[in-house]
Amino acid sequence: MLSKSNKRRRIAADACTTIICPLYDLLPEKMLEEVASFLAAPSRVLFAIAITPPSSISPYHMIMARSRPNVSRSSIAGNEWHTLDFGDVEKELAAKLSDDDISKVLLHIDAANKLKILRLTNCSNMTGAGLVSLSGSTSIELIDLSLVGAHQSPILDPKPPLDCDLVLTILDSIINQGRCQLKHLQFPHMWRGGDYDQFNEFLERYDEMDEMLGDGRDVFVTFGDMYFGIQDYTCSECTQYYSSGRDGEDGNALYFCNTCERYHCTQCSAMVECQTVRTFCVWIAYLILFVLAQVVPT
Repeated sequence: MLSKSNKRRRIAADACTTIICPLYDLLPEKMLEEVASFLAAPSRVLFAIAITPPSSISPYHMIMARSRPNVSRSSIAGNEWHTLDFGDVEKELAAKLSDDDISKVLLHIDAANKLKILRLTNCSNMTGAGLVSLSGSTSIELIDLSLVGAHQSPILDPKPPLDCDLVLTILDSIINQGRCQLKHLQFPHMWRGGDYDQFNEFLERYDEMDEMLGDGRDVFVTFGDMYFGIQDYTCSECTQYYSSGRDGEDGNALYFCNTCERYHCTQCSAMVECQTVRTFCVWIAYLILFVLAQVVPT
């Protein structure tokens, strides 16, 4: 039998475990909003989720909460959500995020109805179950599942646990929507080189969407091609579709980067510089300096 002192300690411990973070008790909401404004978008949402109490709390916690201000998660994280890129946070943090973490973030910002661009950069710990919160989305336009940033090779070792069949089920729920807005999908490199029958079948269904037919071209090449599973005719940054091929009427053109295995238009490439381009430019600079050193007298 527990003594009275042990009972008190146990009750106190149980009550404390229901409290996620004491900041919402100690600081005014405006101050928390100001702190959150200095954080990257994904961190801002994680901060909002962490500092506010859970929806299900103990009777003890409920009594103690009556005198506390009501801190709104949405006011801390913000309401305007166009792009969510986990590459905006530290790589080590993104790599630790679980499916449950990602699901909470997507639910918190109402991603299925608000989010247009989702990049799961460095989220190498997820299986894809956390994307269920995005099922049936009528707002999403771009989903990047490569798990790497625009400057990095998508060939990962060890292979991440991203489940092909699980994710494709979620993507099917999106493209089957009559108001589907999806314009670009960037798939993991391992799916394109693996034996995934369901992946090949999904690409065929994706090609059949009216929004992706354009002038009749298939946006994905057939199985066996070196570019299999890479979406063509669409910029991976701005999602502009080139219906007349890779050259636009405005002089803008589309080119393929062999490093990150993405298509970029010339306008976006001014902002997105892949490692191959940077390395080439550095070698050219060294070559110019070497030639000048040989020609210009000392």
